[in-house]
Amino acid sequence: MKNHLLLFTVKLIILGFVLSLIACKSTNPMKNAQDYCLEHDRDQFKDCVRYRKDYLTEKQKVITKFKENTKRCEEYAVYKSGGASNQCSNNNDIVKTATASVSGGVNSQQNCNRQSNSVDRNINSSVHKIRMDQKKEGIAKQCMKEFGWKSDRSYRPELRILKQKFGYAEQESY
Repeated sequence: MKNHLLLFTVKLIILGFVLSLIACKSTNPMKNAQDYCLEHDRDQFKDCVRYRKDYLTEKQKVITKFKENTKRCEEYAVYKSGGASNQCSNNNDIVKTATASVSGGVNSQQNCNRQSNSVDRNINSSVHKIRMDQKKEGIAKQCMKEFGWKSDRSYRPELRILKQKFGYAEQESY
């Protein structure tokens, strides 16, 4: 009986320790800023926290914008390459760039019907599928470039620039 009670107590302590470690890890920019400043700049804690929080907030905006742009460009590539898209009803506003609307004024219903017919006829052709995939990749890549991203696969170059802007990385020449 004592062994079971002792084993139960040890398991409870270990569980409590694990849960406390999980609770310490935060995704809150303010908490992360406080942790960083406690470790790196205790003398100017208040200013450090404010500055670090601003950096973390801007970092999250870059990541969110990249994900949104990636999704929109993938949808646009499917639409533009003639593939089936779940966005048929909203093709007039898929991608807007600084210069102009990429999709233009398209009759959505007619276009959806054409896409479905085109896909049905060519679905069995693996060569056609490979070409469509390559075309989609090229269109999506160009779309991301038009949104101003240096890479269509990663937001790291923009984060590197942001780090430099806030002084958290060495200045590099591009």
